Amino acid sequence: MKKSNRLFLILFVIDLILLLGYGQAQQEVTETFTYYRIIFYWFYFFPAAYFFGGYLFGQLVLCKSRVSLHQAAERILFVLAFGFLIVYLTAAILLTVHVFTSFLPLDIAAHLSYVIMKIDTKGRILFSVLGFLLFVCLSSRKIRNEKSKNQSAPS
Repeated sequence: MKKSNRLFLILFVIDLILLLGYGQAQQEVTETFTYYRIIFYWFYFFPAAYFFGGYLFGQLVLCKSRVSLHQAAERILFVLAFGFLIVYLTAAILLTVHVFTSFLPLDIAAHLSYVIMKIDTKGRILFSVLGFLLFVCLSSRKIRNEKSKNQSAPS
């Protein structure tokens, strides 16, 4: 198993262990009416579990296949996946800081929380798809590199 795949597996297991405390965080919300702990589960731990799960599922399903994307399609999917993740994490970090400090105007915070909660409730599977696409992009890059090495090697 490669180092990056081992890293994803370790992060997935750590995230699953962190998700064991979700029930206690929900109970804290009902007792204190504060969202200080549960937002980490909503914004970070659940999406990370789906993302790592999608990556590992792609590894499991496509580990021996020679599926490779066209270089342009791979770049586009890679940029779109990371673009979505960067936008999501930026909004999640802003909202997390806002919960603790209330620095955002209420209109902006309301719109950001609406988008994040919409993704969390209806589009959580999107993180699995992004993880799967990341594995496909990385594996097709590896296959293309192997092909170019084999073609350039003298016979």
